[in-house]
Amino acid sequence: MKKVLLSITALALVAGSMTFTSCKKGENDPAISFKSRKGRLAGEWTVSSAEMSGTNSNTSGGTTTSSTWSRNYDGTTLTEVQTSGNPSTTTTTTNSVSDWSYTFEKDGTWSSSMAWTTTQVAYSSSAGSSSVAVTTCNSYSDMASGNWSFVGKDKDGDYKNKQRVVLNTTSSTSTQPAWNCTGSEKDTYTDTYANGENSEIWNIDQLKSKEVIVEMEGNNTWTSSPNGGGGSSSTSTYTGKVTLTAK
Repeated sequence: MKKVLLSITALALVAGSMTFTSCKKGENDPAISFKSRKGRLAGEWTVSSAEMSGTNSNTSGGTTTSSTWSRNYDGTTLTEVQTSGNPSTTTTTTNSVSDWSYTFEKDGTWSSSMAWTTTQVAYSSSAGSSSVAVTTCNSYSDMASGNWSFVGKDKDGDYKNKQRVVLNTTSSTSTQPAWNCTGSEKDTYTDTYANGENSEIWNIDQLKSKEVIVEMEGNNTWTSSPNGGGGSSSTSTYTGKVTLTAK
């Protein structure tokens, strides 16, 4: 009887190991996990590092302007570089970040928040001029929320089932210094989006209970139609790699 029980136990362990291993989707996922992929992603996360780059295209009054940008974050300092115009002008902005976090709920909703202070803005032109400014009215914040879900495997076999996550933003709020930069006055902008209008896809390279590494790509499109006609439109595409650490 003891030998039979030992054999059953051994079979159960093997079967369990096979089940756990099948949860490995990303290249650096743990080989064995006692939590489902949804269970591992659900929770509160802090962005500990990020590298992103993209392009913007803005159309207003029949004129279209384009720019390229990059963002690098080491856990405390966010450096943004944007180049646009002809002759081209490069703006390098250094920010001190006090909060950059995400929350994923098991019900399929998510939210994010970010707060930062700009400490320096440097300008340089291909025409030869340059300048540096230290801002005195410089605190900003962003909040966003929406729904998330895992994506199935693709037809070409490049991605496994539940290796990717799509984040749809349904609302966002940005707060920045008032245009005249006096005192503590702030301007707040709130936008809402249809499902899929503002979305990004995360390719999960590593999904652990305490750390997540994602490669992302996304696109944003929005229009403005003020009273009296006119209006403007803007599109943005980007890619990046972000590391999240559990709070």
